[in-house]
Amino acid sequence: MKAVNRVIKETALEFANQAISKGCAVITDGLTAYPQLKSQGYTHERVLSSSPEAEEKIHWVHALISNAKAFMVGTFHGLDKSHLQVLFR
Repeated sequence: MKAVNRVIKETALEFANQAISKGCAVITDGLTAYPQLKSQGYTHERVLSSSPEAEEKIHWVHALISNAKAFMVGTFHGLDKSHLQVLFR
């Protein structure tokens, strides 16, 4: 995981190039920052959160994010944005 100020095409591609091997399958939601991944050598599957398959394919991503938020609030009683990336290393 990586903390970013905004999820835009540039930050999505930068993260993908650093953390994901070319040719790997990437499953994302409908955010417009992700479609470029296919042209960059990744297999990209878009799953809209309103679709029936979303529960099956991205449920655990939502659970991971929810658990991370609960951990931060419970452990640190809130967390300044400047410290987020330290937790995701």
